[in-house]
Amino acid sequence: MNEIKVNIDGRDIIGKAGMTVLEVAQTADIYIPTLCYYKGLTPYGGCRMCIVEIEKMRGLPPACTTPATDGMIVRTKTDQLQNMRRMVLEFLLTEHPNTCLTCDRKVRCENYHICLRKTSVTMGCVVCPKNKRCEFQKVVSYIGIDELHLPYSYKDLPIHREDPLREGAALPVAWRCGSIT
Repeated sequence: MNEIKVNIDGRDIIGKAGMTVLEVAQTADIYIPTLCYYKGLTPYGGCRMCIVEIEKMRGLPPACTTPATDGMIVRTKTDQLQNMRRMVLEFLLTEHPNTCLTCDRKVRCENYHICLRKTSVTMGCVVCPKNKRCEFQKVVSYIGIDELHLPYSYKDLPIHREDPLREGAALPVAWRCGSIT
């Protein structure tokens, strides 16, 4: 077994050769936000939430696709990273119901569900089938977004209540054909 040592946010973490930076961080319970990563599927870094700073590496690579190497020094929560994540997340939220995600009363809503009709379309977290299991909720909280500077565009798309990645699930025809719509 080839072990590697990666320094993440000042902590030396032991991982296995072939692991990604994200996988090494997860073994040490170091949170790196992700929206597109799903264990068991090939990572592709599409959401850009898991960007990190790695010494001696240009740019901000995604942790989910970057192979961890012995002696690597990684930072996961710098001001630059948080600002970049905030900008990307705001773009993503322009097409995702977000009124509850950024509401200043969201803590009270969890207990009393008092804000269901504060917009023209009922689209709050409390009516979402993924409420309290939603990566958007976790990432918005982690990054600290409390207001959006870009307008939301309601798409009137159906809510998919089934997890297409669960074992034995039938994939929609568009997914089987290779074009996710």
